[in-house]
Amino acid sequence: MNTPNLFISLEHYAKENFATETLAHILKTDKAIRQQFLTLLLRGAEPNQLPLNAFSHCDIRTQVPYKGAIIDLEIASASRSRRRHKLQIEVKTQSGAGDGQLLKYLQLDAGHVAYLTPRNYPQHRESSARFLGHFYWQDIYSIIQRNSSQNPLYVQFLKYLEVRNMSPQQPFKRNELRIASEAIDFLGKAEAIVQQVQEGILPLWHELYGPNWEPNKVSPGFDWGDTYYWWYRPRRWIKDTRSFYLELGIAVKHTPRTKPHFFVGFGTWHRKFGRALETDLAKKEKKLKSLEWTPYPEEWDEWGYRKFFKLDTGDPDLIAKRLIRDVEYATEELRKKKLQIINLLRHRLTV
Repeated sequence: MNTPNLFISLEHYAKENFATETLAHILKTDKAIRQQFLTLLLRGAEPNQLPLNAFSHCDIRTQVPYKGAIIDLEIASASRSRRRHKLQIEVKTQSGAGDGQLLKYLQLDAGHVAYLTPRNYPQHRESSARFLGHFYWQDIYSIIQRNSSQNPLYVQFLKYLEVRNMSPQQPFKRNELRIASEAIDFLGKAEAIVQQVQEGILPLWHELYGPNWEPNKVSPGFDWGDTYYWWYRPRRWIKDTRSFYLELGIAVKHTPRTKPHFFVGFGTWHRKFGRALETDLAKKEKKLKSLEWTPYPEEWDEWGYRKFFKLDTGDPDLIAKRLIRDVEYATEELRKKKLQIINLLRHRLTV
């Protein structure tokens, strides 16, 4: 059984600001971590222009309004001299970079600017001398880890960063290197099978639910523990951000015994909407589980259920045909009288 993580649970209420607030709290209360964090930010700055000792005492604020902009995290030196230095940090954890956000910070001309993101974000550069650089949560993880000892708050936050792929990568293992070439072959076959099943099930879903609002293109899902996946989101299922969707794919993580399995699923990106659905489904949950539908992992920022099908050895084309039949049967399960899952979800979307 997975240990519940407080940060993952609380994140749903504040999204990206949540990680910023947690980091700010740690910086305010831990001098050693604050010093190492500032050293990281200022490593490329001119010491005479932006001295580290100017921040021996500092004010740390979040969500600071300034001339039409909202600064995610600001660290201001509390020097008695006339000159006050400010470090303004744009923080990302999951959302994409907004067009011109960093440039807008720089145009405020209120301080030096830094960019903090997971490592999978494209490297960002600015020509301004006030741009400190692009920094990564993986480095913040390492700083906190070095100073964490047995602090339960830090331990939980580090675990949260691991789940969100914002921790350093683990070293290569010998068996990973051994199977790497075979893995490339597997990924190509996995993509082809998902594509074939998508093409086979699309006419049925189109007939039952209407045209797909998402592109009919298979996408890589490595960040979620999937190899490849495809979303199906009918236009009439879209209401604000409470979008409901069906999905197909091949997963490696979160599957029986963590072996590759094909899946069909349904879910929503809106957690509050998902909790309402969970209440509606309380009487049907036992039936769902008896049919081998399993809930999404707790740490995912989504609500939903998946049903897994074993991937056998053999001809990929024959496997794809069998999986199309499996998905057709699973689709029928969601429409049966004892479940009526699809109708229930449709009703929720119109409430």
